[in-house]
Amino acid sequence: YEFPELRHLSLLLASDNDDSSPPSFIARATLPKLEELDLRMYSLPALSLIASSAPCLTQLSLYYFDTVRKLSWPAFFDVFASLQQLEVLTLLEGLPPVRTQISEVVPELPTFNTILTFPKLKSFSLTCQSLSCATLLRHMSFPVTTTVKLEFSTPFEPFETERGSDLRLAAPVIAGCMSGARLIGTADPITSVSVDTMDGFGFDIRICAWRRALPIDSIGGGDPLDPSNHDVLNEASFHITFRAYSAKAVMTRFCRHLPFATVENLFVGELRPNGILFVPTKDAWVQYFGFMAKVKHLVVYEQSSRLIGGTLKPIVQARSSDGRPEARVLFPDLELVKILYAPIGTVDLRDFATCLRHNGWRVQFPDNGVVRNAVVPTKLRKILVRKAIRADATQMTSLKNRLATANVEFDWDGITCWDGPTPSRRGHLRNVTDYGWVDDMLNGDEIPQF
Repeated sequence: YEFPELRHLSLLLASDNDDSSPPSFIARATLPKLEELDLRMYSLPALSLIASSAPCLTQLSLYYFDTVRKLSWPAFFDVFASLQQLEVLTLLEGLPPVRTQISEVVPELPTFNTILTFPKLKSFSLTCQSLSCATLLRHMSFPVTTTVKLEFSTPFEPFETERGSDLRLAAPVIAGCMSGARLIGTADPITSVSVDTMDGFGFDIRICAWRRALPIDSIGGGDPLDPSNHDVLNEASFHITFRAYSAKAVMTRFCRHLPFATVENLFVGELRPNGILFVPTKDAWVQYFGFMAKVKHLVVYEQSSRLIGGTLKPIVQARSSDGRPEARVLFPDLELVKILYAPIGTVDLRDFATCLRHNGWRVQFPDNGVVRNAVVPTKLRKILVRKAIRADATQMTSLKNRLATANVEFDWDGITCWDGPTPSRRGHLRNVTDYGWVDDMLNGDEIPQF
């Protein structure tokens, strides 16, 4: 069979037996111009046969593999070692398993003497369990300009939704990949991490971190999910999405092991239209973001911006060495705070006005039963507010004047009631009566409307 002009081929290769041979018309096909191949329920023999007759193949999408045929890592590597010309690669639950039984304990990831090199790869999308994802990534090499989208599907064991024990093995591999261990070129990726409970009444938060300096307005106010929006948040080199994981597990077991300690730009916000609101407390900010000590630009979205003023002011605590009180700042290098789509009435910006002075934050130290006033230096120089869902013009003007005395510019666009859509809202504005890290709010109570 000859298909001299065929450029895009999609096949469903379902099978009810152990016969691993592809259909006869594929086995005998000549595909000199085939560029795109989509295989569903694929088998390695069929993929290998088609690829060998398609020298121009640059885009490959594999959706699930035929479960009747056992898929092994050595066989997988053997086939993909001949596909170095790929520019786009999509794998949806199409990897060999690392663990095959629920009770099986995996002390470490498998290692093979193989590195798959894709020097032309532009886009790589992978959806699978975290251990399979990490195993493949530790055996891959691709350009630093490659856009990588990883989606960790529902954990193999139900309890891992909370514990995230599988993330302990996956995090170091992905961290090494992001840091350039397997990248061709100089690594400095923007990283986007999303957490989605996928339970119908859950939450979806997004954390973005990157190191390169950016103009202030490039950290935009558009919908990050809108593909037509050219905001920097859509330029992420690494998109990592977690399905049905606990936010605490993701932050403690995974994010803390990523190369975030040197990031200078951080975005935190919620994206889901319906569900639990993401309102991190000050303790949650410190516990889960405190290791990002180099942050200079902070962008907070909607309800995630609540409590931000109190979060950024210094924390007075006893030193471990001598027990004397000292003040610590969450982000000591912070220069810019940008607040998007926020209900300003519930955002404690008052802490900026009451605690900031021209030479830093005003704090009070308890010292031998006496309260002592002190000032902690700050590099904060600008606060931007864009498209406020609710704001009082008089209060905003007063805040601007107060901050001016502290040498902090308050840049507000004048919007007091943004009525347009936002990434997490298409209808009425929601409110909560209790603050907490998002997992603490999964109590089944209905969120009141107002």
